[in-house]
Amino acid sequence: MRVLLGFVLGVLLGFAATAAEAGERVALVLSAQSYQFLRPLDNPDHDAQAVADALRKLGFDVTIEQDRSLKKMRRALEDFQEEASGADVAVVYYAGHGVEIAGKNHLLPIDADASSLEKLKETSLPLEEVREAAAAVAPTLLIILDACRNDPFDEGAAAGGRSAKPLGTDVKAAVKPGLGRIGEARNTLFVFSAAPGQTAADGDGANSPFSAALAKYLPTEGLEIRSVLALVQQDVYDSSRGTQSPWVESAPFPSLFFAAETGAIPERERLLLAMADVTPELRDEVERVAAQTDVPLAPLYGALIGADLANLSLEDREKKLTESALAYVDTQAKLKALSSADPEVTKLRAQAEQSLAIGAFVEARKTLASAAEIDAQSGNALAANLVERRVSEAATRVAEAGIAHTQLDYPAAIAALEQAATLHAKIEDEDVPDAARSYRDRLLAGLGDLRFLVGDTAGALEAYERMGAAAKRRMAASAGEPDAERDLSDSLIRIGEVKVAQGDLAGALQAYSDSLAIAEKLTARDAGNAGRQRDLSINWDRIGDVKVAQGDLAGALQAYSDSLANSEKLAARDAGNADWQRDLSVSWQKIGNVKLAQGDLAGAVQAYSDGLAIDETLAARDAGNADRQRDLAVIWAKIGDVRMAQDDLAGAAEAYLDGLDIAEKLAARDEGNVGLQRDLSVSLSRIGGVKLALNDLTGALQAYSDSLAIGQKLAARDLGNVNWQRDLSVSWNKIGDVKVAQDDSAGALEAYSESLAIRERLAARDEGNADWQRDLSVSWEKIGDIRLEQGDIAGALQAYSADLALSEKLAARDDSNADWQRDLIVAHYKLGQAGEDPRLHYTKALEIAEAMDEKGILSPSDAFIPDMLREELANLQ
Repeated sequence: MRVLLGFVLGVLLGFAATAAEAGERVALVLSAQSYQFLRPLDNPDHDAQAVADALRKLGFDVTIEQDRSLKKMRRALEDFQEEASGADVAVVYYAGHGVEIAGKNHLLPIDADASSLEKLKETSLPLEEVREAAAAVAPTLLIILDACRNDPFDEGAAAGGRSAKPLGTDVKAAVKPGLGRIGEARNTLFVFSAAPGQTAADGDGANSPFSAALAKYLPTEGLEIRSVLALVQQDVYDSSRGTQSPWVESAPFPSLFFAAETGAIPERERLLLAMADVTPELRDEVERVAAQTDVPLAPLYGALIGADLANLSLEDREKKLTESALAYVDTQAKLKALSSADPEVTKLRAQAEQSLAIGAFVEARKTLASAAEIDAQSGNALAANLVERRVSEAATRVAEAGIAHTQLDYPAAIAALEQAATLHAKIEDEDVPDAARSYRDRLLAGLGDLRFLVGDTAGALEAYERMGAAAKRRMAASAGEPDAERDLSDSLIRIGEVKVAQGDLAGALQAYSDSLAIAEKLTARDAGNAGRQRDLSINWDRIGDVKVAQGDLAGALQAYSDSLANSEKLAARDAGNADWQRDLSVSWQKIGNVKLAQGDLAGAVQAYSDGLAIDETLAARDAGNADRQRDLAVIWAKIGDVRMAQDDLAGAAEAYLDGLDIAEKLAARDEGNVGLQRDLSVSLSRIGGVKLALNDLTGALQAYSDSLAIGQKLAARDLGNVNWQRDLSVSWNKIGDVKVAQDDSAGALEAYSESLAIRERLAARDEGNADWQRDLSVSWEKIGDIRLEQGDIAGALQAYSADLALSEKLAARDDSNADWQRDLIVAHYKLGQAGEDPRLHYTKALEIAEAMDEKGILSPSDAFIPDMLREELANLQ
C-alpha cells in the first residue's frame, strides 16, 4: 500500500482546538478473540483495552464490549446509539477477524459460522450496519478496524469446534479474508489496519502492531487526526519493514484534534510525518536497500529525508542509501559490543541503540553525549579511573560518529571521531591496554575514510599517517605484535589510495610496496594464516594497478602474476571457498587486460578464458547469486572485445551472445535494478557493433534500437542522471551510423539530431566538462557529414563551424592533448572540404599537425596527415 496522506504536514492549522473545546466525544470499543468455529486470535481483547484506555485519557466516554456473539454485538450497537446520541464525535474501534463477501465488508463475531456462504452472511455483522448506527450518534465519525488479520479460514490453524463445522466450499470461492475499500461516506473517516490485499499481524506481544501504534499516537499533542493516523501508518509500515501498511479512507472530513498542543513534536514523530510524504518510487528504493542490507526502514528514511537524497540521481541515491545502511550495521554492532563498568553509561548506550533503530538520530546522539559526559567527569575526578574512562568515552564518541554517518552527516561524524582520537592522544603516555590502542588505530582509519569520502585528501592522508604512527608505537612497545604490524600495513594501503587520488603515483607505489613488505613478513611468520596470505595478493594487485597507470605494462604483468601465484596457493587449500576462487578469476582478468594493452591478443584470450572457467564453476555452484552471474557476463564481454580486435567476428558474436543471455536473465529477475538493466543495454550495444561489422545492418539496427529502448526507460525514471542521458546520445549515434551504412541519409540525420539535442543539454549544464563538450563536437561533425552528402552546403558549413568552435575551445585548454589537437585538424579539414576558404583551413590544419609532429604527439597512425594536407594545398594551385 502507498500512503494517501501526502498532505499531513500541511494540516497543522493555527486554530487547533483543545480537548475541552472539542465537545462531547464517545467511543464504542469492540473485540472478538475466542472464536468458536474459526481460527482464534491472541490479542484483540488486549488491543481493545489499550485503545479504550488511550481514548479515556483523551476525554472520551468509552463503552467496551469483548468476545461478543452477533446478537450481543448488535445489542451493543443499539445501546450505543441510544445512550450516546447527540455527541459531537463518535469513534468505533473493532479488533478481530473481518472478511469481504461479494464486495461488502463484514465483521466476524465469536459465533461466526463459515460452514456455508449463506450461514456466514447470517452470522456476521455488515460494516455498513456499524456505520449507520454510529452515524445516528454523532455527525463526525471515526471507524477504526484492526480486522485484516491472518486468514480466519486457515485450514492449517487450530480452531475450537472446527471439526464440527467444516469450512464450506462456497466460502472459499466467494470470501476474501481482510476488508475491501469503502465508498465515500461524508464526515466519516475509515481506518484499516492493512491495505486492500494485505493482512495485518496479530502481534507477537500483548498487542497487534496496529493497535499498539494507535494507542501510542492517539494522544500526540497538537496534531489533527489525519496527521495522527499518518504517524500510525508509518510506524506500522516501519516496524513491519514494509509488509503492513494501514489504510485511511475518507470523504470530506472536518479538522479534528484529540489532544491539545503543549510543545514541539518529538523527533520520531517528525520523521514519521515526513515519511508519509515520500513518493512511491522513493519508497521502493528504500525498501530494496533495506532488504539487501537487512536494516530497519526508519534509519534509511532518516538519511533520505535529512540528507535530501531525493534530489540526487537514482544511481547516486542508491549508493548513499547503501552507505547509510552499512554505517547503521557497523554502528549497531559497535553499540552491542561496548561494555562499561558504569551501569548508567551502559543504560544510555542501550537507549541510543534503540533510538538509532527507529531513526531518532538526534535523540541517539544526545543520549551518547550524556554517556560520554559521565565518563569525562569521572575521569577528571578520579585519576585511577582516567584510562578506563577516557577509553570508554572515546568508544562512545565513535558510536556517536557512526550514528552521524548513518544520517550522512559527515561533518558531525568527522568531529566525533576527532574527539575520540583526541581522547586517546591524551592518554598516550599512560598504561593503556593494547586492545584500546588497537581500537584507536581503527578509529583513525575510519576518520581517514570519512575525510577521503568527502574529498579531503589532505585530511585523509594526515589521519592515515597518524594511524601508521600509532601502529609503530604499538610495535615498539610490544615487539612482534602482529595486529599492530597489520594495522601499519593497512595504513600504508590507505595512504597509497590517497596518493593515487592525488596523482602521486610514485608515492602510491612506495606506500603499497612498504605495505607488501610487511605483509610478506607476517605471512612468513604464519604461513597457515589465510588472511595474511590474501593480504599479499591484495598488495600485489594494487601495485599492478599503479604500474598500469604509469604505463609500465611489463611491471604490471609481473605484479598481477605474483598476485595470481599467491591466490593459486590459497585456492588450493580449499577449492570450495568461493571468495578465494573469485580472487583467482580477478587476477586472470587483470592479466588479460594487460596482455590486451600489450597487443598480445592470444594471451589475453587465454587469460580471460582461464578466468571464465573459474566464474562458470562459481556460477554453477550458486545459480541464484546475481553477482556470480554478472561476473560471467562481464568476462564474456571481454572475450568478445578481444575477438573483435582479432577480426574474429564470429567468435566475438558468440561471446557477446553468451554475455547477453546472462544479462537478459538477470535483468528479467530484477527489473528494479538499474545496474542490471544498464548491463543489458550495453550487451545489446555490443551485439549491434559485431552485427554492423558483419554487415548485418538490419540486425545491428535492431540491437541498437533495443539498447536504446532500455536506455529510454532508465532515463525516464531519473531525468537527472546524466550518465543515462549520455547513454541515450551514444545509442542514437550508433543508430545513425547504421542508417548511413544503409544509405538512409534522412534517417541518419534524424538519429544524429536526437543525439545532438541531448548533448546540447548536457554541454549547457556544465561547460567545464570536457567529455560533454567533445561529445557535442562529434555530433556536429556527424550532422555536417550528412548535410554535405545531401547537398545542403549551407547546413554542412553551419554544422562544421559549430564543431570547429568547440574544438578550438578544447584545444586551447591543453595544447599537449593529442586527441583534442587532432579534432581541431579534422574540423579545419572538414570546413575546407565543404568549400569554406580551403586554403585558410588546410593551412591551419597543417600548422597544427606539424606542431604535433615536432612535439612528438602525432601518433604513427596519423603520420600521413601533414603530407595529405600539403597535397591538398598544392592541388589548390
